[in-house]
Amino acid sequence: MYETYTTITGRVMNDPRRRTAGGGQVLSFRVACNSRKRDRETGEWNDGHTLYLTVACWDKLAAAAEGVIQRGSRVIARGQLWTNEYVAADGTNRSDLEMKALAIGLDLAHARAVTTPGREGHSEAEPPQQQGWSRMPEPGLQEESAPQPEGDRQPGTVPQAGIAPEGVRVPAAEQEAVPSFP
Repeated sequence: MYETYTTITGRVMNDPRRRTAGGGQVLSFRVACNSRKRDRETGEWNDGHTLYLTVACWDKLAAAAEGVIQRGSRVIARGQLWTNEYVAADGTNRSDLEMKALAIGLDLAHARAVTTPGREGHSEAEPPQQQGWSRMPEPGLQEESAPQPEGDRQPGTVPQAGIAPEGVRVPAAEQEAVPSFP
């Protein structure tokens, strides 16, 4: 088994290809990773050597990356490296560097992205508010306008959901009363 883990940054060179292999879904694409060198005389940055490899995303990662990773995208990938040795159609022995990706994303130094995090066990057919989730209060709102946890609440307390980071939803069943601070 290959045990070499590394992180790469580079540009996707082809349209990602989805296929089934070994009973799982695979999304694969080629990435070119360029080193950059500064010319001491001119002060300009130039491309150095290029490393080409095939990145393979499996199952859940393949599903998440499909439609996001495209030809020309700048990506960051972390995974296991290995050399795929094979005999080409013309009879020559060949080898390619490949990565089984454990994580992949857009390189936000070169792109803008809006994400929607997924949740395990969330059914698309059933909206979150029907699963016992409630909206968090906005910072600065009065206690009366904040959502109330299920059950009785002690006077002078606010729902714990009010201290969660903005945009995080806390199930009503998990909200606890905590002392309010003046």
